[in-house]
Amino acid sequence: MAESAINLSVCILTYNRDDLLADCLQSVLEQEFPPGKNEILVVDNGSAPSATLPLGLGSGAIRLVRLPENVGNVAGMNYCLNHAQGDWVLFMA
Repeated sequence: MAESAINLSVCILTYNRDDLLADCLQSVLEQEFPPGKNEILVVDNGSAPSATLPLGLGSGAIRLVRLPENVGNVAGMNYCLNHAQGDWVLFMA
């Protein structure tokens, strides 16, 4: 089996929790991961249109996916898992 370029995928599922998402992302970004060997995926599970997501989402090491409607925790995590590129996946919800 070929080794992935990405070691760890951090999957963060959020729904109308932009107040906590910034703190969560800051905590993840402060961890000591090998440079270029990790990714952060944020799946917005159909939050209200007025939700303000932290600046910087969707650029660099952080990928943002906005689902059109709330599909529930399991389906949201499955979506993230299907798009994760890492050998290991860490779920945060």
